[in-house]
Amino acid sequence: MAVVSAVGGSLLCKKGFFVVGHDLQIASSVFVVAALVYLPYQLFNVKCPKCGMKTRTEKDLTQSRWLANCNDCNIAWDLEMGANRK
Repeated sequence: MAVVSAVGGSLLCKKGFFVVGHDLQIASSVFVVAALVYLPYQLFNVKCPKCGMKTRTEKDLTQSRWLANCNDCNIAWDLEMGANRK
């Protein structure tokens, strides 16, 4: 999405549509910043599927995966995210 907006904005600027081109370039920048803020928020604010309480998210360094731990239910589960996913 951001790449399409940035490339489209550059092409529109070259064709003479400066206002629309610059607006698309600004929109792509806003999209990238919003994604960089929202994705870590989403990763570290996981709710327990059993009790609905907030969990503690941590990275398992031995297997390169992310785990969510619920202190109330005393359960942990794999978030199925990481570098070595199959």
